[in-house]
Amino acid sequence: MKTFERTWTLGIAFVASIIVVGGSAFATEVTITTVTQSCTKQEDCGSDGACLFSAGCPGVGKCVTGARCTADLTAHCACDGSTFRSSSTCVKKPYKNRGSCSASTPRKCATSRDCPRGQVCAGGEGCDAKWTCQASRPCTKDLRAYCGCDGQTFRGSGSCPQKKFKHRGACSSEPRACTSNRDCRTGEGCYGPAGCNAQWTCAPARMCTKDLREFCGCDGVTFRGSSTCPGKKYKKTGACP
Repeated sequence: MKTFERTWTLGIAFVASIIVVGGSAFATEVTITTVTQSCTKQEDCGSDGACLFSAGCPGVGKCVTGARCTADLTAHCACDGSTFRSSSTCVKKPYKNRGSCSASTPRKCATSRDCPRGQVCAGGEGCDAKWTCQASRPCTKDLRAYCGCDGQTFRGSGSCPQKKFKHRGACSSEPRACTSNRDCRTGEGCYGPAGCNAQWTCAPARMCTKDLREFCGCDGVTFRGSSTCPGKKYKKTGACP
C-alpha cells in the first residue's frame, strides 16, 4: 500500500490524499483551495480566508480559502527592510524576496532613524556619499564634532556618527581660502573672480555650464574649463600670450 498527494489547478485547486492498494487508487481526503479577491491585509479575507503574498513590493495578496501550509519557518525580506520568518508556502505579509534582508540590496538612508531595528546608517564623508543600513556594530564612546549636511554641527561617535555629514569637525562660518577645487572638501568647489590676487573660497558645489573656455592660469599656462566654473584661479579669460 502506498500513500501520496497530488495537486491539480483549474481555477480551483484540489489536493487529494490517495491510497494505492493492489494497483487501484482510492481517494481518502480531498481539500478544495479557492482563490478569490485581492487583499492587502488579513482582515480583507474574513474569518475563513487567508491573505497570501508572492514576492514583490508593494505587495498585493490573494484571499485563499482552505490553504494547506507547510510548517517550515523560512526567512523572508519584508518590504520595510526587516527580516521575518514564515511558512514558505503561505506568506502572510508583503516581501521583497525569500532569504534574509542582509543578503539583498542594502537599504539607502540618511540617518540611523531610517533603518530597521538592529541596523545603523553608515557611509563615507560627504553629502553625496552613499549611505546604507548596515548591521549594528560596536562604536567608540567618544563624541566628535561633525558638520552636518544641513550646515549644523552635531556630535557623534568617532567611528559611528550615524548620519550623513559634510566633513569631520565643526561647521565653520569662515569661508575656506583656496586656489583650486583640490583645496576644497567633497561637495564643494573653489570660486572667485579673475585675477591672481583675488580672493577665492570654497563654497557648496553649484551648477556649471558644460562649455570649455580657455583661461590663462596664474602659472602662465593656458587651461580649459567651464566658463562659469573654471575650477582654479586664473589671470584672465583667454589663452596666455
